[in-house]
Amino acid sequence: MHVSNIASSATNSNTNVDGSAATGSNTSSGASSFQALLSQLTSYTSGTPSQRMETAILAQLGITQAQLQNMPPKQQEQVMEKVRELLKKELAGQQQAPQIAKGIPGVSGDLSL
Repeated sequence: MHVSNIASSATNSNTNVDGSAATGSNTSSGASSFQALLSQLTSYTSGTPSQRMETAILAQLGITQAQLQNMPPKQQEQVMEKVRELLKKELAGQQQAPQIAKGIPGVSGDLSL
């Protein structure tokens, strides 16, 4: 998931990316809105890549870290199984992209940034 998707979803809810309650209001000045968004982005980017991917996948499922922690253990395991499944699909798709690109005329197989 791209950071822009997470940033836009964070601004459209009352919950931060990390699951904590959002502060401020929609009537706050542009500067405080920017600071709140910057704080959310900093919180998001401070995690490990695996933590960021887990958070992004949970967001796709409409679940925050706080909600996950408040679930009963059996339900947590079910959610984490779904997260693992989606993560495998994501990683498989990333591995296939260079192979697919090799078959496209005019595109080199190296898609690294």
